[in-house]
Amino acid sequence: MGSRGLAPLQGRSEEGAEPPSFFLMRILSIDTSADVGGAALVDSETGLVGEVVISVQRKKKTFSERLMPAIDSLLVSEGCQIGDVEAFALTVGPGSFTGLRVGLSTIKGLAFATGKPVLALPTFEALSYNYRYCSYPVCAILEAKKDEVYATVFQWHNNCLSTLVDPGLYNIDELLDGLTLGKIVFTGGAIIPYRDVICNQLGDNAILGQAHVSPLNVGLLALERLKAGEICRIEELSPIYLKKSQAEERYGCNHPPDDGR
Repeated sequence: MGSRGLAPLQGRSEEGAEPPSFFLMRILSIDTSADVGGAALVDSETGLVGEVVISVQRKKKTFSERLMPAIDSLLVSEGCQIGDVEAFALTVGPGSFTGLRVGLSTIKGLAFATGKPVLALPTFEALSYNYRYCSYPVCAILEAKKDEVYATVFQWHNNCLSTLVDPGLYNIDELLDGLTLGKIVFTGGAIIPYRDVICNQLGDNAILGQAHVSPLNVGLLALERLKAGEICRIEELSPIYLKKSQAEERYGCNHPPDDGR
């Protein structure tokens, strides 16, 4: 499962931006792909430095209103400034059209302002990080509305991630009908609305795991990618949608509508 369309570099992510020295790396990571996301500060010595979780489920405030204040609060609480961060990381989808755009614009702005590199992670890869030592296949599912989900099935073996079902847009019933792998772990936000459907179809073979992406996991996975030089050109940073928005389907509009996140 690669970072689609994003060019890994063994060097600069942008003119003037180089990977940091590896004796200490500090990454600011964010996730805005679903109703629950947030920001985390991680480093190569201690792991988690600090984390702020943001929920926009009740839509009193959106990510566009809450993300930057959350980042500022996180940095202040840890006695850091934005210039102390060596790299930025984010999930790039699939997920909420508006949430992904907010995350991308925020990280692009910070990266341009500081000249620091960026690591872009597909949402499914961030979800997979919790299951590196799981002996069962894992199905990651995210809401896509209209009885459809963004989904993939993967399994870790010897610290390598293998894809068993390609990432894509699936009807929930057809997806479940095709899962004949025995016991399987489900993760991702769609396990909440489809909990009963999953359990009714798969019975004891269904193991329900974590629903939301952890900003901490985004940062920890990014640390591994940063050591391997897998940074991204900012001009090539773009979301992974996996489907067209309703406006695109109806009117050929190139810009997904605001979904309130």
